[in-house]
Amino acid sequence: MIEVLEPYLKDTIAARGLPEGQKAILLLDCYPVHLSESFRTFVRTRFPNVFLLYIPANCTDGLTPEQVQFSTSLPVLRDASVQAIVEAWKFMDTSHGRSIVQRAWEKCSASKWNLLEAVVTSREAKMAYHEYLKRDTVLADEIRGKIGDIDGLLGFQPQEEGDELGIGYDDTDVPLRSVIRDALDLALPESALAPQRELHCVPTDTVEV
Repeated sequence: MIEVLEPYLKDTIAARGLPEGQKAILLLDCYPVHLSESFRTFVRTRFPNVFLLYIPANCTDGLTPEQVQFSTSLPVLRDASVQAIVEAWKFMDTSHGRSIVQRAWEKCSASKWNLLEAVVTSREAKMAYHEYLKRDTVLADEIRGKIGDIDGLLGFQPQEEGDELGIGYDDTDVPLRSVIRDALDLALPESALAPQRELHCVPTDTVEV
């Protein structure tokens, strides 16, 4: 290292007009000495600008140093760096990839809750969010200050008074008189919609006019 690598680095840096702290890669085989902690510590201490790179074991007998090349082309490096991300994205888009993510979300659990979509978007979860924010007013005010309506974001309408089951407002409770008035612009007296106790169906041909 001292008698060969150090003079070579100095001569190359000078010949190519490179900065004194120019980085370099030293390509080595997996000889036990090269892998030892003492050797790597020596290189880090004596040659801080030299990075060790190892050829995989059992490959050096079929490859010469000239055959082991590293591209410095930006397009090649760009494609190589992005390719792994593209392959990972494609895998995650398969049914097997999605199942892995779902299992991971399912394992992210606390008590009866986990991160599965069916759980975090369930009505029970939304009710739990709402009740928690009712207790923690400081957090609720902070969230409202940043995103506005919490219940609208959760897609959850607060319970009405006396609605212990969280059923909410039932539009069948609207009086029929109000529906007719709003839809047909007709005002009907209460007696017109009063329930008839004696109501019988008879054939139309028996009705006398």
